[in-house]
Amino acid sequence: MTRTRQAVLLLRTLLVGACGALLFNAFGMPAGFMSGALVAVAVACLLGVEVLMPMAVRNASFYVAGMFFGSTVDEETVQSLTQWPVSIAALALSVMAILVLIPLYLRRMHGFDRETATLSAVPGALSFVLALALERGADVRRITIVQTSRLALLIIFVPLSFSLVSEIKPLAMVTEDVMAGGQLAALFALAALSIPLALFFKVPAPFFSGPFFMAGGLFGSGMFTGTMPAEALWPALTVLGTAIGARFAGVTLAMLKDGALAGAGSTALGLAIAGALALPVASLLSLPLLQVWLAFAPGGIDALTVVAFSLGVDPAFVAGHQMLRFVGLSLCLPFATKWLGIGETEA
Repeated sequence: MTRTRQAVLLLRTLLVGACGALLFNAFGMPAGFMSGALVAVAVACLLGVEVLMPMAVRNASFYVAGMFFGSTVDEETVQSLTQWPVSIAALALSVMAILVLIPLYLRRMHGFDRETATLSAVPGALSFVLALALERGADVRRITIVQTSRLALLIIFVPLSFSLVSEIKPLAMVTEDVMAGGQLAALFALAALSIPLALFFKVPAPFFSGPFFMAGGLFGSGMFTGTMPAEALWPALTVLGTAIGARFAGVTLAMLKDGALAGAGSTALGLAIAGALALPVASLLSLPLLQVWLAFAPGGIDALTVVAFSLGVDPAFVAGHQMLRFVGLSLCLPFATKWLGIGETEA
């Protein structure tokens, strides 16, 4: 494919995503920039429109989003770190329950084989899961559809559901006391320097995590004050939604029907498990139930951080727990697959 062709496809993809983002935001949809772009690009893919989302463009959006959400860290967030051991222990229990109950559901209700069911259930580690799927001979396309459908459902319907029962502050009104231009430029530079470090130490989602922790450290320590302008986040969220929607490229309606039903059922079960463990933790630690529930929910670091921010709860708490789960899964999953039954011949 020529560079001119790539540029045309990228511009068309971004235009489709931007139209969906602006439409959803105009109607006041929670997380509208991300969910609108996701829906628009996913529909375009299902209609056979060719899309393109280069890794470099997606990583640039991760960079900006990581900085923005890191800038929401404050002294209160730092003080709450003492409560994390309790919530992390409950998070570990939720992961174990998800990895046992969701594969059982997918096998019994949707006829998944053991390997595909187990890897479809793994929360928030799609790239790592697909690598394992290729190695173990699982159905990669089915896993991708279930995982992407689950992520899309979380981004679209969780904020929408909560917006129906409680008032949510619009994104444009969230940021006050915007930081000075010189400090903002310094933040961009320091966040850029954090990315090579994150890559070197193999931190999960390095283009998001490096800037997130750099900004979080700067703001949590009081070295930086103020907030980033919300307008800086809008394009990043649009690109993130576009990138998720582009995962539906090559998916037919028949494939989507099968995968979406499995994704919806497994999402509901995962959210129920997360909620059951979040309730006592939130009560014990005197934290908002929604905050703990999103921290335990089966999704991705970036996506659920956006959802948390759009619903007015602490994105740092959610991102931190999502990242710890990712690290734990990355370290343990290759060894846990034998216990979970992956690679064994069914009787």
